[in-house]
Amino acid sequence: TKKKWYVASLVLTLILSYGFYASHYTIHIDQLVSEYYDGLMLVSAGRWTAPLIHLFTNWMEFAPFWHTAIMSVLFFVAAIAWAALFSMASDGKMSEAALMVFSTVFVSYPVIKAQLTYPILNIALAYVLVPLSIQFIIKGFFDRKGRFKRYLFALLILIPTVDLYESFAGVFLVGLFGVMLLLYLYHDGFSKRLKDYIVLLFSACIILALAIITDIVLSKIICYVLCGTTQYWYGRNENIAWLYSSFLTNCKRLLCTMFGTFVI
Repeated sequence: TKKKWYVASLVLTLILSYGFYASHYTIHIDQLVSEYYDGLMLVSAGRWTAPLIHLFTNWMEFAPFWHTAIMSVLFFVAAIAWAALFSMASDGKMSEAALMVFSTVFVSYPVIKAQLTYPILNIALAYVLVPLSIQFIIKGFFDRKGRFKRYLFALLILIPTVDLYESFAGVFLVGLFGVMLLLYLYHDGFSKRLKDYIVLLFSACIILALAIITDIVLSKIICYVLCGTTQYWYGRNENIAWLYSSFLTNCKRLLCTMFGTFVI
């Protein structure tokens, strides 16, 4: 009951969003390419998480209206996960009104909600996973005894996340910066020393780098086993291609993605 207005506003916004897309339905080319998921096309593009989930759940099967409803539910869970993360980082000092505004804007923001027109649940799922990974990192930083275990959980969550869509490395970093700002402004139990924030940022970047490296290795192994080659077809996000550009180039593109897409 404490958060009833928060939940009510979030549900109402999602219902209105779903109603808009249901009454303005558009069939996109991606909805007509079922072999993109049923065959090895995604695997040959270096992605394995989405085909693996699709293998057991058939979650990418084109189903008008139902698919949009499932994605709306995932955005609902993602909004709550982000709100819970911000509430934890602010030591519970963020008001219900602030969380309500953030969550309703999050689930109705055009750039994010544009994904409702595609049969791709990857992005909605990734928005759920990113705040979970950040939460494990923050809790691990506070808890020295359980730090390794929490960092390991964060790594295991980030591996499929960056595989679902590479640009979510940028979402992770932007979310981390936001959480660090809340820790500095509101959390009385967190240090105000610059050194601690640098250590936290460095630890998170190491975990992200390990997730990317692990994803690359797994992608090559799975591609070789199923497709007979480790040179997979270039079909991943054009902004960030871990294997097709130099490290510095990818870092530059990651920064541009962070500020151009998720900040500005």
